[in-house]
Amino acid sequence: MSMSASHRPILAHTHVTVWMCGSTHLVATCWCRYVALYAKFLLVDSVRSALDAMREGLLEVVTPAVLDGLSAEDFRLILNGCAEVDVSLLQRLTVFKNETSKDEFYVKQVQEWFWAIVTEMSEEQKHDLISFWTSSPSLPATEAGLLPRPTVVVRPSSEGSAGMLPTAHTCSAQLSIPVYPSIDTMRSKLLTALSTNTFGFV
Repeated sequence: MSMSASHRPILAHTHVTVWMCGSTHLVATCWCRYVALYAKFLLVDSVRSALDAMREGLLEVVTPAVLDGLSAEDFRLILNGCAEVDVSLLQRLTVFKNETSKDEFYVKQVQEWFWAIVTEMSEEQKHDLISFWTSSPSLPATEAGLLPRPTVVVRPSSEGSAGMLPTAHTCSAQLSIPVYPSIDTMRSKLLTALSTNTFGFV
């Protein structure tokens, strides 16, 4: 069996020793080892100072005890939320408020139409809705993390007849929807609002 070693440049002023082995099995093993070392260098070693600074900053606002027992996946969920929007959770926690002069029948109708529209949305549209509504593109991993509780304010039908789009107060997780004449109109107006991508403070 023959073996040779060579130094290959990865980044400026950096070299990693690559062992080339005579055996096919050893070549594969050595190559996997090289890839693992290369990945570690790119993702960890080359940015070590930045990672240490991030860790130091995190521990200034979060005590180490809070992080004990958390897996990498647990931490990812806390930071990024869930990949899928749980409509049933959202439906259970959302509060509807009536700001119209009409009775609760219209609020109930808006509520039924709204959830029917949300349920049939694509996953991307659901994330757009959450972003428009709360400024965060994902729901938190736990129910306790959904604060403030999402609210839908039902606005007067005069606004709906005037063609006004739904609006959102992201700081308070409040979505304002006028009473529209039909579910199709509500769907069209809501999707138009989501597609504008001109989010900001309202």
